[in-house]
Amino acid sequence: MARVIRLKNDKEYVRSLISLVSNGKLTIEKQIEKEGRLLIRNVLIETPPQSGGALTGAKARQAGERTVSAQIRRVISGVDVRTARKMVSSPKKGEKSSLTMKDLERHHKRARKNGKIVGKKRTGKKLLFTSKKMLNDYIKARKKKVGALAAGWNAAAKKFGLKGRYWPAWVKRHNMPSSADFKLGNGFIKIKFVNAVRFAGNVGVMGKALDRALYRQTRNNDKIMNNWKKTAARQGFRVR
Repeated sequence: MARVIRLKNDKEYVRSLISLVSNGKLTIEKQIEKEGRLLIRNVLIETPPQSGGALTGAKARQAGERTVSAQIRRVISGVDVRTARKMVSSPKKGEKSSLTMKDLERHHKRARKNGKIVGKKRTGKKLLFTSKKMLNDYIKARKKKVGALAAGWNAAAKKFGLKGRYWPAWVKRHNMPSSADFKLGNGFIKIKFVNAVRFAGNVGVMGKALDRALYRQTRNNDKIMNNWKKTAARQGFRVR
């Protein structure tokens, strides 16, 4: 069942959007397409591992990969081959005599809560030992998943023609479930983005990210309107 996220800035955004559409020079269809493109750009900027514009592109991907590695190493430890062989030959009661990548994946998944591993330090209770090679191979595989959450906006980015650094290749590469649409009717405008990535609703920062994206776009729309009013006033028109 999809999780509904309650937003704080949606009403202000709708107000700014109606003002922009009512006073813009573009047709309603073109204005909505442009608005959708700018809005999804801001949503992508706010979705981890991008950080509200502070980190974008390759730097954001690298930051995401570092986070992946650090999180995994808090619950899985790599030991040298000799130690690993000793552990395998003399497993403790209840331990497996050998581990597979699936075992690491299950342990990693159990340790996560709302998309991340909570706590600041490694704990022996949650620590799983494996060979350094297997650990490094597992981390390498998990790093390839960086961008999967943001890929839940791929349909929207494609629908509204977003290009460039705001929709990087490391996000596009993931084929994640998503959809997007916009509709115009008698007295209504509907812009719809759906991020159907399975764990999207469990990421604690997602609600705040969406709210920041709406706030960012609202400010952008208001800035455009204020510039229009200033231009009109200079030309002798009365503005309110």
